[in-house]
Amino acid sequence: MTAPPPPQPITSVDNLAFQARLLDIVRQAVIVTTPDGIITYWNRFAEELYGWAVDEVIGRNIVDVTPSEMTRVQANAIMSSLRQGQTWTGDFLVQRKDGSTFWAEVADTPILDADGRLSGIVGTSIDVTDRRDAEQARRATEEQYRSLIESLPLVTYVEHVRSGLIFTSPQIETLTGFTANEWTIEQSFWFSRLHPDDRDRVIAELALTDETGDPFHMEHRLITRDGGVIWIRNEAHLRRDEDGTPLYWQGYWLNITSEKNATNALAAAEDRYRTIIENIPIVTYSEDITSAVMYTSPQIEQLSGYAADEWSTNPYFWLEITHPDDRAAVLAEIARTDET
Repeated sequence: MTAPPPPQPITSVDNLAFQARLLDIVRQAVIVTTPDGIITYWNRFAEELYGWAVDEVIGRNIVDVTPSEMTRVQANAIMSSLRQGQTWTGDFLVQRKDGSTFWAEVADTPILDADGRLSGIVGTSIDVTDRRDAEQARRATEEQYRSLIESLPLVTYVEHVRSGLIFTSPQIETLTGFTANEWTIEQSFWFSRLHPDDRDRVIAELALTDETGDPFHMEHRLITRDGGVIWIRNEAHLRRDEDGTPLYWQGYWLNITSEKNATNALAAAEDRYRTIIENIPIVTYSEDITSAVMYTSPQIEQLSGYAADEWSTNPYFWLEITHPDDRAAVLAEIARTDET
């Protein structure tokens, strides 16, 4: 039985051929030039990416082949830095044989010989147009939402569940006099701006919603930079990751100072008029269109012996205690005035 032939040593020629085949299956353009930029190697993917066949580019200057018209000056500057032994990596606008352009991620590296002298330059490139388009679309969307948020007549904020406020929209400076950075730089800052009369109930509600994860909703006061007091409506919802782990609170502050002032002024006016009504020597009352009593002043008890709530609990109580001899006349007058 004949023994198999011993394995043959790999020669430098075989090694070079093997390396060339490897470079041809890489899904990146691999281009080698002399220090002056003359193309000496152009792999198969470079043919596919740029549209030039290898025999069309070997011996030509790389600056005349791949850069677009807009980036040719930059390409010469990059080649100059490469000849000084510097590497270069970045996105670069290149062009195909047919003149169409695309963005490529390029990495250029000087090749040094055994003595450390520059012997060539190797560059790799891959089409990243889709990635850049996606990034541009993402930035445009972010800018769109940022512009929208910053144009709203309220303050939006994000509060991390552990580290506190991490974002507030710029409107917070107009609202409070403090910049967004002042609110986010120190976790305890916003607690210091709570009105003393509201602080305990706000902190208690925060603790409760942190525990339950329920939406936070409160109306409370803040102390502004100039010492003024404003009312805000503070609403926030807890955001979680896909596993349900709490991440951050996302919410808004709406200035309701004018609304609160108007409500308080109305309540004060009602109190004033109620005091006047309840101290004049007559009974005042209001009823709906069906003649059902909705309100009587407290003097009704002194006049009739029946408390005011007895009159309003049974809306037609007044009719029951009207004298039988007068009831028909009273009902007739009510019908007449309702009609006219």
